[in-house]
Amino acid sequence: MRFLFAGDFGGQLALFKEDIQYTNAEAVEDAVVCRIYRNDLKTILKHNPEMAYRFLQAMSDRLRDADEWTGSLNLLDADRRIAKVLLNFGTRGDPTPGSHKLPVAKKDLAALLGIAPETLSRELAYFDEQGWISLSGKKGVEIKNVNALQKIANGMPN
Repeated sequence: MRFLFAGDFGGQLALFKEDIQYTNAEAVEDAVVCRIYRNDLKTILKHNPEMAYRFLQAMSDRLRDADEWTGSLNLLDADRRIAKVLLNFGTRGDPTPGSHKLPVAKKDLAALLGIAPETLSRELAYFDEQGWISLSGKKGVEIKNVNALQKIANGMPN
């Protein structure tokens, strides 16, 4: 459904509603996971208004991102979806400017984007031919032209 990067959090629904949770997570690389219990979080938020406000901001950001992602999957062409996800990975994933590894295999990324693996491969090859990205190995991607990807993601002619 989505990727979490350093500093992100998940499972927040379980913190505020006692219900069966149907979600799970899988680390695709080494990770450190922190757990907080519902009652501990309630106490923290009750006694720390600044923390409560920052948590609400983070939840608001998460809702905005979910709305954007849903819109992307339903309304955007494959090239725009791919450009958006590459830009997202480029800013939130690997801290090395421009160069990063895809967090999952291309077939899994295609499934996340709601496109066929062949479409993903074809579009990535096209982006590479245009000089907007450089592909290396199975997961290596270097963004060569952020402006071009931003134009694609925004539906502007390149």
